[in-house]
Amino acid sequence: MPLHPDALRVSPVTAAASHPDLPRARAVLDTLQELIARGNRDRALAPTEAQRLEAILGDLDRALEATAPRRRQASPLSDDDILRRAHAYVVAMARLPSLRVTRVAAELGISVRRLHIAFTNHDTTIARLILETRLSRARLDLTTLAGHRGAVSIVSARWGFATPASFSRAFRREFGMSPGAWMRSDRDTISEGQ
Repeated sequence: MPLHPDALRVSPVTAAASHPDLPRARAVLDTLQELIARGNRDRALAPTEAQRLEAILGDLDRALEATAPRRRQASPLSDDDILRRAHAYVVAMARLPSLRVTRVAAELGISVRRLHIAFTNHDTTIARLILETRLSRARLDLTTLAGHRGAVSIVSARWGFATPASFSRAFRREFGMSPGAWMRSDRDTISEGQ
């Protein structure tokens, strides 16, 4: 039986602040966000239900961010350490729609400003790293799902894009063709090679 949004009567701030294990709470929140995205994509949720649940999860996400204890490093991290750790975290969490620059900084126990500074001497930014990681993984998934109905919607939701349209625009900017054209060209290449 589906959970009705009104059943969640606990204040998001109270729920987050009183939770003894914030990392576990974050994992639950991320799972719920993924389930809502899946329900939205599969049309298992009415649009109004999905919007209400997304609003509730947004409140919970902000509450967790506000109440999470900020980790401070015993010694300052070098730019190389920050880049290495940020990259590893982005690769591990790229599927989460809630993956943002602020979340990466919080995970590393540094400020957003410090995270941006670490990237200044490199050819990319942390936001660009997140986008490139998602797009490269999505491109691999499109190759796997080529020919499947709804592949673009499935892949866009799987890799944290808000909508298939926003995914398609980002994909076209990055790779010079639409996801559908990519799947067709990849399928053609595979069939020619056989």
